[in-house]
Amino acid sequence: MSARQGFTKRQILRLLTLALGSSAATACVPMASASRGSRIVATPTYSPDDRQLIPSNWNETRVELGAGFEALAALNFIQDLERPTPRIPFITSMTFFAPREVPLVTIGLYYEKSDGNGVAKDIFTGGTFGLQQISDLDSPLTLDVTQIKTVQTEKITQDQLGWFEQRRKSIVDAMRSSPEGLVLGKSCESNFTTRARPPAATPAALVITGGNYAGLQVPYTVITQRIVFVDQ
Repeated sequence: MSARQGFTKRQILRLLTLALGSSAATACVPMASASRGSRIVATPTYSPDDRQLIPSNWNETRVELGAGFEALAALNFIQDLERPTPRIPFITSMTFFAPREVPLVTIGLYYEKSDGNGVAKDIFTGGTFGLQQISDLDSPLTLDVTQIKTVQTEKITQDQLGWFEQRRKSIVDAMRSSPEGLVLGKSCESNFTTRARPPAATPAALVITGGNYAGLQVPYTVITQRIVFVDQ
């Protein structure tokens, strides 16, 4: 073997050693999960309880604005969807009707037949139950009273309220006699409540902001289902 060939082999070995050493050193440097400009931003870590409150992990119920009563949107197994823990007994299902003319939604509430379901009825027809707009689909939902939909936040006028009030009884009657309402009515008691809703295509969550009901202390509670109103 010539001196030139021996030198070339040594050179190649040295280059390989340097390359492998450089790769190994690079692999040992922890990488930031996200960056914003030149500033490193750590990806948040969430507990299992927090992850349950991330809206992008939920299923979605779509409520078609002005849809007929023969195909009401419905949400079942409500107690299974309550977070952080199932705190409100007896509630089983909900149905939804939302007219195009005014940003309100009438919600049919269905409860197990029981002498003890009065507290649940008080909670879901009281002022602490409503729709909270979801502003970040990838972060756990927390109470934000500025995102709770009300007559004031949606600027619902007296004329709109009057339009709805004239039709409320016929809306409730139609919801009761709809195919979904008739099925649920066979095994459940029902009542109805009306709440302000967000604009079309804006995701929201059904929430209870919390309170004391006949000695039952209810914390901020989220029904983990994205509600989206759709204008077809």
